[in-house]
Amino acid sequence: MSERKKDTKEKLYSQTQLSKELKVSQSTITRLIRDSGIEPTKTIGRKKLYSEDQLKILRLSSFERKKDTHEVPNNNGLSVFLQEEIKRLHEENEKLTERYTEQLKAKDKQIDDLNERLSESHKLQLGLENQLKMLPETTQESQTQESETVVEETKKAPKSEKKGFWSRIFNK
Repeated sequence: MSERKKDTKEKLYSQTQLSKELKVSQSTITRLIRDSGIEPTKTIGRKKLYSEDQLKILRLSSFERKKDTHEVPNNNGLSVFLQEEIKRLHEENEKLTERYTEQLKAKDKQIDDLNERLSESHKLQLGLENQLKMLPETTQESQTQESETVVEETKKAPKSEKKGFWSRIFNK
């Protein structure tokens, strides 16, 4: 989750900063943005801000524009840019793969734990069912024994005379 927060706080560029990064004029940046159909990532007042991904798109558009106008493009710069972009994407892909692998391992561990708990639960349930099968026989025997004991005790116990409240207090 902290990685997502980092992603949302990426650097944003104004049109002036874009022109400095691409080493072109502000009017060229305006034209590139309009021709590329890029919408600003964020607008604060009248200031339009663009993301790094949009900067890369503009950089590629800038190279394409130079080719179209028959200027000598810096093919070396384009190839370096593309190589850097490939490296960055490869590293990002590796990080995602590692993160997802770790998440899968954690989920597998959770599943294994749940399966163990489930099997223990089944064993306990089977044990309880076996005890319940045996229980009715013993409970009937114990209930008859208890009822016989109660009957015998009631026969043996002498009946006490009921005394009123005041007689119990004064006739101790």
